Amino acid sequence: MAEGITASITPDGVRYIARQGDNDWPFGDGKPYPYEKVGNARAMATKPFLAYFRRHPPKGRGPNRAPKGSGGRP
Repeated sequence: MAEGITASITPDGVRYIARQGDNDWPFGDGKPYPYEKVGNARAMATKPFLAYFRRHPPKGRGPNRAPKGSGGRP
């Protein structure tokens, strides 16, 4: 978001994109950029990560801006 590539994205959004079989996600085993282990988390190299999203900007629905209802019936 700080790079101006997208207005918003969550870690779940990045994971969703990474799991799609029809993209050229460059990270993982047998890919150009293996995940790096940092503590208990997997990390990705910054330059290829940003390059991927510049070529493939996220097209998600974006944040839910609708007011939250009470969930009950009137």
